[in-house]
Formats: sequence, structure tokens, C-alpha cells
Amino acid sequence: MSAFTYHAMRGQYKHERVSGETPLTLPTNISCEMPNLLITGKSIQSGTPSDGSPVTLTSSGNEFLYGLGDSPIYMPTLRSAGEAADIYDVKAGKITRRIAEVIVDGVNVQVTSPATANSKICYSVRSNQTPGLGNLIREIITTHFITDYNQTEGHVYMAGNNGQKSILFFPWDQTLDTTNKMNAWFKAQCDAGTPVKMIYALGEPTTEDAPAYTPIQRAGGSIITDSGNAAGVTLDVTYLKHA
Repeated sequence: MSAFTYHAMRGQYKHERVSGETPLTLPTNISCEMPNLLITGKSIQSGTPSDGSPVTLTSSGNEFLYGLGDSPIYMPTLRSAGEAADIYDVKAGKITRRIAEVIVDGVNVQVTSPATANSKICYSVRSNQTPGLGNLIREIITTHFITDYNQTEGHVYMAGNNGQKSILFFPWDQTLDTTNKMNAWFKAQCDAGTPVKMIYALGEPTTEDAPAYTPIQRAGGSIITDSGNAAGVTLDVTYLKHA
């Protein structure tokens, strides 16, 4: 289809918008290019962490979307934390990254000197090790700690002090009362194959290039499906239909 024909068609038909998880149905009988397709990422914390019982974090991506043309569309890893999420503009070939992922291994990423809050020991990972920290306390999920503005054992949240943003960890074991002990605990978790992973919101989004696709809506309607690992990804689709 030529660009002239495509834009002429867009002017003759209604633009409709639908969003949701896969499988997503587009109720249309026009076969043409879709004006827009956005994919919003999702990360899932598989349960609630407890003392000695970490959970896994699963993010959408590394899979294909079908039903949008002759070839599937590859979806890279897209994450979320709280209300923030990565967004992939498929036609533009751009990903807006609002999320970062870091492993606190006690070596390359370490906690700083201990502090106390409500008589509980806590440690911070500062923004020089975790670039671009966001502002909201709930825009973080981890494998080992509960996300909450709660100054007690086993919790984690973002904090700001004199312009210095940090992620605060309150260890389950309050006998970890020195920086060396706490970093050794993080290293031991990593060595055991259960590293402390955290997914958190960036204060300032970044943009990166990604493969650009021209999604096609099919005559008779399209059903957009995935290859099984979408983890709750949301599609936002603009399509054309008869007026």
C-alpha cells in the first residue's frame, strides 16, 4: 500500500482505540496498516518475601506477538514498578525506559554505613550506584524485601535526604549491624544463586532505539496473541473501522 493510499484511507475511516492484555481482539473488517501500537511492560513479584524465603521477579518480554501481519513482532524485555512502566512504541521503533533493574551483590553494588529509624537498623544504596532514582516509595519491587514505607524488619522503600535519594533496606536479621556484615549477607545471597534483585522507577526516563514494525490489521478482525511469557503486558492499539 502506498503512503498516499494509506493516508487517504485513514481520512475515510474512524479511528478506534482498544487496550488490554493478550489475547486482544480488534473488531474490524478493514485490511490496512494500524496507525499506532504501544506495548506497556509489566513486572510481577511472585508472592510476598519473608525472612529466608525470597521470591522471584518476572518481567514481560523476550517473546513474540502474533496477529499483526505476516511476521510476528518481537517484544524485548519491558518492566514495571508501581505506576511506572517501560513503553515500546512499535511503529516508531522507540522504547521509553522508566524502569531500571539492579542486583545488590555486596561487591559491585553495596550498602553504606548503617543508620537507625524507629530504633531499627537500616542501610541505603545511594543513587551513585543506582542511577536516576524515582520519587515514589512504592515504585520499587525486590526479591527479598517487602515494599512499604515501614521502618521495621524486612522492608524496603525509596527515601530522600538533602537532595540525595536512596533505597533503604531494613534487614530481617537486626544482628547484621555493620556495613561489612550486611554486604557479606548480600554477597552470600548472590553466591547461593538467590541474588537480591530490585526493579525500580527512574526519576528521568531514557529513550532507546528498538526494531520498528508496521503492524497490520486484517480483514475480518485481528486477534493479537503472544508466545506465552507476556506476564501481563498491556497493548494499546489504534485501528481503523468503517464509519
